[in-house]
Amino acid sequence: MFKAFISRFFKERKGFTLVEVLVVAVIIVFMTGIVFANYRTGGQNLALQRSAQKFAQDIRIAQEMAMAASKCQECGNIVPSRYGIFIMHPGDKPTSYTLFADRNNDGFFWQPDGDEIIGGSNINFENGVYLDALGALGCILPAPGLRRSHITFKPPDPETELIIIQPPTGSPIICSELSLTLKIDNLDQSRTIKINKSGLIYVE
Repeated sequence: MFKAFISRFFKERKGFTLVEVLVVAVIIVFMTGIVFANYRTGGQNLALQRSAQKFAQDIRIAQEMAMAASKCQECGNIVPSRYGIFIMHPGDKPTSYTLFADRNNDGFFWQPDGDEIIGGSNINFENGVYLDALGALGCILPAPGLRRSHITFKPPDPETELIIIQPPTGSPIICSELSLTLKIDNLDQSRTIKINKSGLIYVE
């Protein structure tokens, strides 16, 4: 009797219609698109967050090197007048910065004067991340265009100096606070790194 029931069940059971198959396929494609979009956005957000945290950490490294009066290997194992971070703002979304040693005590980075890049090369933000905006307190920023920002620490206190220069003939502009905003393409979010004259560094 059981065998007869099973046999009748399978004989009466119908397959899927074409409409049902198409509906399921559309649902699968739709759900895949949502998952992929969220995955990509999440990955971009993480890249932006990591870049901001690393940037802030590298500023702290310069601060700690100055505080410890660390010797600079690239300078011939001497203690430079300052350690700092240099950012060039050419007006087209900067994607890197430089950790440097100021050897000639002028407060800013200029390799022809003997200043040294710590680590031998610039430090890049993660793919797609760039410096979107520069803000400052306690000073008047020069007009948008080619600007050179310097965050330096003078041993052994360390004394914090925030200097902006607009080449080729611009005089140093000393600020009490700098804010550097990072963004990433196709993502409506940003992270801002702030550093003030007292040496406080944080990410918003």
